[in-house]
Amino acid sequence: MSAKFSRRVLVSTLSSIGAFIAFSVSAQPQGDKIDVARMTASVFPLEKDAFKTVQGKIWSDQLPQVIQNRQALVKAVPNLKLPLATESFTASIGTKDDRFVVSALNTSDCWSSSFIPNERECPARLALVNGNVKILTEVQSFPIAMVRGPAGFDASSNEKSSDRTEVLYNPANQTFSFEVFHNGESSGGPVQFFPKPKSAN
Repeated sequence: MSAKFSRRVLVSTLSSIGAFIAFSVSAQPQGDKIDVARMTASVFPLEKDAFKTVQGKIWSDQLPQVIQNRQALVKAVPNLKLPLATESFTASIGTKDDRFVVSALNTSDCWSSSFIPNERECPARLALVNGNVKILTEVQSFPIAMVRGPAGFDASSNEKSSDRTEVLYNPANQTFSFEVFHNGESSGGPVQFFPKPKSAN
């Protein structure tokens, strides 16, 4: 299977759920301000306070299973001394008290292909965080381009930006899109994921 074919399969899958469509920033009205945030990696501890964090609230329905799976892995290979934690990918647009957050967890639901190096596909959620956490949408296959660090996807991964995923927000029409970069070059331009475009109905 070629990388080109793999990408076509991915695009076809995204189109089938009606949540994605090609989106050109250049087609936006002149003068529109586009807010951009890069997806970054961090270690997400799965201790008892995990549910109190923004990530924990976004994934509250999935977190018990994530914790259970991680506990089983830690117990299965005690010699590795694995931490009770997972890796998270996040982009935030806005202020601390009023912002949009795109969040993904690096779990068994993620997948990758050798045909597209430094990219993982993970379920992701877009949430409005303003004292409360409101889930606006969820996509089953969100591309996250990132170089894995020596110990996994963590702060060291954020030091390299040639492979990255950017989240773009257009306040004028309240649309969100993502753009994937490999070796510093866009791999196809921005793709809108929220709200569902009318042309996709």
